[in-house]
Amino acid sequence: MKLLIIEDQEKLAHFLIKGLKEEGHVVEYAPDGAKAIEFTKTHQFDVIISDIMMPYIDGMTFLSSLRSYDKKTPVLFLTAKDDIDSKLKAFREGGDDYLTKPFAFEELLVRIEALARRSINDISEKREEQYLVHDNLKVSIDSHKVYLNEEIIELTKTEFDLLVYLLQRINKVVTRSQFLENVKGYNFDSATNIVDVHIKSLRKKIDQGRENSHIKTIRGLGYMIEQD
Repeated sequence: MKLLIIEDQEKLAHFLIKGLKEEGHVVEYAPDGAKAIEFTKTHQFDVIISDIMMPYIDGMTFLSSLRSYDKKTPVLFLTAKDDIDSKLKAFREGGDDYLTKPFAFEELLVRIEALARRSINDISEKREEQYLVHDNLKVSIDSHKVYLNEEIIELTKTEFDLLVYLLQRINKVVTRSQFLENVKGYNFDSATNIVDVHIKSLRKKIDQGRENSHIKTIRGLGYMIEQD
């Protein structure tokens, strides 16, 4: 995992960095909230471990700033403040866990692992399948399924890749050379009309019941899918 330690006590920071690296983690270090904000605006972390009482920008102010542009990265407060008001404020501000000093390093490891695991599960549950859509045609890149009028149709891998490449470039002409260079998974001989052969086969499958093809031929150039 990639972790960020925010701690102004240098001795403790070195202890944490050494121990977490020995556990196989990648660790970045910020001595205060100001430096931590710089890091989090340019780097992604699996878990952030932050002190609360720090110079310049304290842990609570850092958290408030972080949540304005990052809603999901788990933040574990590691602090000497053990009063209930501080704990409640930390959770209300968007903190995810709270561990008071002194602490057992083994407990810190378990809490970090739990936060990272929960974060991955949350992302998986919230992630929705993405589709490329054109009129009555819908394509799922994730599941490699193609729907025509909400019914699944079967395409070869080559046909699927050609269709996705065109749909990702709506209203742009795709030349035969671009197909040859960018659509992978098969060998095209540039001296043949193999691209046209695959496009013709693809059209037969996706244009059922249509007067006009989804795929427009641009004479002398290539193909495109237009959308208003």
